[in-house]
Amino acid sequence: MRSFDEQIHRIFFRWGLIAHNHRLLLFILPLIFTAIFSFGFYWIKEQTTIDPRFVFSPEDAPWRYELGVLSEHWPTDEQSFWPGKSYDYHGYVDVIVAGKEDAQYGRPNVLQLAYIDEVDRINKFIINNVTIPVEHDGKTYDIGFTDLCMSYEWKCYLNDHITMLMPKKRWGNFEGQIAEFASDIIEREVKITYPIGWRGSEPIYFGALVGKPHLTDEEGHFDYAKAIRLTYNVRDEKVGNISYLWRKKLAKYLTDKENPPSEILEFGMFHNESLPEGLQDVANTLGPRFALTSLILFFFCVGSSIVLINHSGFMGIDWVRTFSKVFKGLFCPLLAIASAFGSILWTGALYNAIVNVSPFIVICIGIDDMFIMVAAWHRTNPQLSVSRRLAETMAEAAVAITITSLTDMLTFGIGCLTTLPGVRLFCMYTFWGIFFTYAYQLTYFTAMMAYAGEMEDKGKHSLFIGHAMHPDEADTGFKQIFLTGSVSRTFDLKAKFRGPKVHFQTERLPEKTDAEDEQKPSWRSKFSGVMAKLETKMDKNDEDLASHHEQETFVNKLFREIYGPYLLAPATKIGVLAVYLVYISFAILGCVQVQEGLNPKTLVRRSFYLSDFYQLIDETFWEEGLQMQVVVNNPPDLFDPEQRARFANMMSQFENTPYTMNHNATMIWINAFETKLQSDFSDFNISLPTTTNQTNRFIPFDSAGNSVHDTIKNTQIDRF
Repeated sequence: MRSFDEQIHRIFFRWGLIAHNHRLLLFILPLIFTAIFSFGFYWIKEQTTIDPRFVFSPEDAPWRYELGVLSEHWPTDEQSFWPGKSYDYHGYVDVIVAGKEDAQYGRPNVLQLAYIDEVDRINKFIINNVTIPVEHDGKTYDIGFTDLCMSYEWKCYLNDHITMLMPKKRWGNFEGQIAEFASDIIEREVKITYPIGWRGSEPIYFGALVGKPHLTDEEGHFDYAKAIRLTYNVRDEKVGNISYLWRKKLAKYLTDKENPPSEILEFGMFHNESLPEGLQDVANTLGPRFALTSLILFFFCVGSSIVLINHSGFMGIDWVRTFSKVFKGLFCPLLAIASAFGSILWTGALYNAIVNVSPFIVICIGIDDMFIMVAAWHRTNPQLSVSRRLAETMAEAAVAITITSLTDMLTFGIGCLTTLPGVRLFCMYTFWGIFFTYAYQLTYFTAMMAYAGEMEDKGKHSLFIGHAMHPDEADTGFKQIFLTGSVSRTFDLKAKFRGPKVHFQTERLPEKTDAEDEQKPSWRSKFSGVMAKLETKMDKNDEDLASHHEQETFVNKLFREIYGPYLLAPATKIGVLAVYLVYISFAILGCVQVQEGLNPKTLVRRSFYLSDFYQLIDETFWEEGLQMQVVVNNPPDLFDPEQRARFANMMSQFENTPYTMNHNATMIWINAFETKLQSDFSDFNISLPTTTNQTNRFIPFDSAGNSVHDTIKNTQIDRF
């Protein structure tokens, strides 16, 4: 009864004999499969997803449900649009403007007249001068922001807060009594405070418009700001393609390094396609790096495949055994990558630039497997037949590459079960890449080894194909360096390679007796008989030869005679244990400090324009000011004092967390609504409503563009 280990070795030994016998078929089939699977690249463009929210967020993430609720109850209306209201809108452009940083004093005050005027000039230039040509009915039209903008009551949002941040004397050119009246209105009705300012009863959230201000009093007045935020919202439904071109034109204008739009300002820009473009920019850099990696590995494989031969004291290259297999092995992982990517795309699976890292892993695993097989081949006795050497190689190497390939596939296969689409895509492409690498190692590369072994067996030059010279026949230095190599085994059978009987021999079935003839053969014997017909017949000359030669390489001697005894020394053991304890201590310390999260700054290259946006927003609005939307399912009856108190208590809990800016930063429609009701009551003696139904006769919209009537009467949901 053979052990499991012996069974595995025997299976691969016999596979080596089969592969040698059918080497042409095993060489052609992987090429055919790769050609067929590669047709899957035809659909790569339409199956490419560039949405970072899909790639980097779990499928069951809570925000997906929350976004669905917001989009359902506050859908985008291009003709009734208010910034900050719509959540399924993708045509926005965010621009953060700051003064150029001084090495000694930092960023200047963007509220200074020179800077705020420059911001105003840039804003007006974008609105009026950034245009794209569009042909229609044979005519060319210049389409600008005002032609594409989202509007409310047919008015575009033109970043009016720039004017509000200027000195009040510059808000208008008034004279006489009109100037006095205007000044009185401005002083009474307009408050420029942080984080919320007021224009009459309408609140304006300056927390999202002014970055890192310096407050001068408790009311929120400020005299310094590090940055100002501008937004440009263009339609994305019927004219989405034109809006996209306009956004690209704006991005080119603001990020032009050779001709910057301003000498004193810096700009950080973000739009819906910015992060996907940044990820693609990273992916585009992987192509040259992959080519460079392949080139480095190519030269490494070439150098490591050189076999030296002694020419009467002169060490030269053995051109029979050098390069004969390594060149072929480099193509194996490349075929696997093409087959894996193509077959996955055949199935309709999505593609994202994140999987472009996968080929680096696949090619390294493939080359590692190739080295294992080539090393096993070189350890075999060169006096054996090619079929026997290949069988011995497979018996020794295939087990190792099978174990490593199966464990790698198991690792990435488990990753395919995750709910994070980006990780799942990466693991899926890598899994099938490793699978095809393993399959092609056992077929394509094994067949190539058989052909290379036949050349080596006949003493042919690995580059020039013709027979290599015997070292004794090389009478010039050129011939010794470039033309000599090992001779055919039929002319070089020497006693030094003789040894014990072979490890694996073809089984000779005992002669059947009459009783055995009557017995029905087992399925194992039938299967073994079928396999035997597929195998290359054993060479009788191999029977008295050792399976492996006794010659040691330099690496063998280095590890056996120097490195091994050094590791076994008591002092070395103590030193290794101490180093390991230090290492494991730092490893544990690092693990306990791991923080969950994904910083988008790390997803793009520093040279990409989006990195400027992340740098500016990290200095300003990410520290303070960004809003969080809260949706309340089944809102209370706000005319009921008890329910109103419970609602206020809930708001207070949100407002007083370590991450929020307390009550003075809360934007909720009811505050502006009640202010308006009180104003109407005091100015026009309009009675206050006492029930929800009575709110129909009051203001139709609140400060954020939300229908107050719809919001209050909606018995399922509310927002603040």
